[in-house]
This record gives sequence, C-alpha cells and structure tokens, in this order.
Amino acid sequence: MKFESKEDAAMFLLECDRPDLAATVDESFSPDDELVEVFIQRRKATVRHLKDFRRQQITRQQWRHNRYNMMKGIKSFHKSTKGKKFHRALGRFLSTRLPLAKGSLLAVRDIGEASYIRELGEVFKALSSYKTHAWIQFENYMSASDTADYEIFLDAAVEAITKIEVELMKPTPVLDADAVDLVLASLNHNYVLDPLAGDETSFQALQDSFQEVLETNAQEEYPYIATLQWLRQRGPT
Repeated sequence: MKFESKEDAAMFLLECDRPDLAATVDESFSPDDELVEVFIQRRKATVRHLKDFRRQQITRQQWRHNRYNMMKGIKSFHKSTKGKKFHRALGRFLSTRLPLAKGSLLAVRDIGEASYIRELGEVFKALSSYKTHAWIQFENYMSASDTADYEIFLDAAVEAITKIEVELMKPTPVLDADAVDLVLASLNHNYVLDPLAGDETSFQALQDSFQEVLETNAQEEYPYIATLQWLRQRGPT
C-alpha cells in the first residue's frame, strides 16, 4: 500500500481502527501485512455496496451518453499512468489503423502491410501494459468512494482491452467501437493527436480544437471516435 501524503496514511489507519498510530504518522509510513489485510477486509463490503448503488442509479440511456462523466476512475488512471509508453503505441495504432467512422464495428486498415505485422507486436505489448498499470493503481491508497469509482472504470476498461486483444488475433480484425472509444477516452490525448499532425504548428491547432469538438460531440454514442473523425477529415492546419 502506497500513500501520496501523510493525510492518506492517516485515513488508512483510521479505517483500520488504529487512531493511536494515525495521530503521529508521517510520509515514511509503510503498513505491515496484517494492517493491509485488515484494511482489505473492512473495505470489501463498503466498496461493493457503493458500486452496486451507483450502478442501480444509472439507466442504460444515461450510461450510453454520459458514461465518461460517470466513470470518474478514468482521472485516477490518467494520473497514475502519466508518461507510460503504452499511450504512444495505442494512440498511434488507433489513430492510423482504424477508419474512425460512425458505426458499431471498425475494420482495421492495411493489415496486409509488413509494417502492420511489426506494429502489431508493439500493440499487444501496449495492451498488456495498459492492463498491468490499471491494476497497479490499487497499490495506492484511495478513499472508499474513489475506489468504487475506479473499480467501475477498471471493470469496463479490462473488458474493452480484452475484446480488442481477442479481435486482433483474427486474420481480419473488426474492433468493437464501444471498446475503442473507451480506450481512446483513457489514453493521453497528445499521443492520439500526434499521428494526425503534420508538424508542431498543426499539432498545436489539433490540441486547441480537440476539447472544443469533444464537448460538441458529448452526446454522441462514441464521442471520442466522432471527435477524431472530425479532426482527421479537417487535416493538419
């Protein structure tokens, strides 16, 4: 268990019913296995009830059009995986190998090219790294509410990555747009935009446009795919 501040460490100890230790804890605190086990056992039921409650409040229509606002755990994922290499590999693959057209299925382009075969190995390593780092986040202390939010995101993210992995093993892969859109939403957008830019000036223009267009597409079924489709059609400026 890792802590970003002594306040997080103190909250951890209070949840373990150890206020005697919480009063004097500092940044160097590292819990022993017994305390971690107590924490995990106490958290299980709380987080499960929070997840169930939140899911019960979300209708299918709300989830379709507002899932990224509701999936607050994406923010924790962004923060914990900042700078990781998988963002670049997946961003380039999704930006250049998929049509990013409307529809529930996206056929991978140019799969006969030798460059595609070479790239695919890097993509599989990136997908594996994505899942690994998504799980690593659980090594960091989070509040019960943040943990519930993160688990909702993690459930959806692992399912999406697994769908993509299974499909990419096929001779003519066709990816599920819902899975692709979720992965796009959880990547560092600079690495998604970079392959679409011709130079530094056009990259800055794409950055400036991205958030504005994304907000316009907020109610689209696949808002990130729709946004990148628009930016690709617009081309470098």
